[in-house]
Amino acid sequence: MAAPIGEQVDAARERRAFVPDDLAPARVAERLWPTGSRWCSGCRSFVPLEYVATGASRCRACQSATTHAARIEKTYGLTAADYDALLGLQGGKCAICRGAPKSKRLAVDHDHKSGAVRGLLCSRCNHDLLGSAWDSLALAHALVTYLDTPPAAGSWIAPEALPPKTRAAAPSAELSLVTGHGHLERPALAAALERAATASAETYPPLVALFAELEAVLVEGNRAALVDAVTALRARGFLQPTPF
Repeated sequence: MAAPIGEQVDAARERRAFVPDDLAPARVAERLWPTGSRWCSGCRSFVPLEYVATGASRCRACQSATTHAARIEKTYGLTAADYDALLGLQGGKCAICRGAPKSKRLAVDHDHKSGAVRGLLCSRCNHDLLGSAWDSLALAHALVTYLDTPPAAGSWIAPEALPPKTRAAAPSAELSLVTGHGHLERPALAAALERAATASAETYPPLVALFAELEAVLVEGNRAALVDAVTALRARGFLQPTPF
């Protein structure tokens, strides 16, 4: 009961999957409940009384999972399975800081103009980081450049001198996991999951896709596009040596 809610939900799913349907009725008469326990109609198992809200028929994990699933589907068009797929693609961690969720689930982040879902973020990255940056791609690039080459170091590049950066347009159905107002493009998601599965454990999947794009540019022989891509990589700090 003290574990992160995601772990509680996973445990509830394991309890539900452990017992066959014919041995796990949706309801059990109260007179048959063991002392100090009650039957949960969600995971279909006996749970401590204090793990069920007053008047509820489901344990806190099952109730939380149901409420969360209804809210994200209504708000973003994501089903619970869609959310779990994105969470799995991100390795169960925030897509930015790579921190694992603790007391709260990762929030669904979306483009406030197009409505397209972008990924799952912790509250700090979603509100404090993206919120403070006003969802501006140009401002984010300026921040990375500032941290990577601060003015006092003598190698600073002024934001206005960086390659032009415009706000990303709404993702296309071919490239994004989620388009429109949060509706998951399942073929794209399946492809992304396959790329993640074939990548080594030490490789972050977005980097695999990034270098695949660079390879495609090389095959096409588009020198201007290659220069733009390398410039973008340098501006984002990918070509800087990692300090140890």
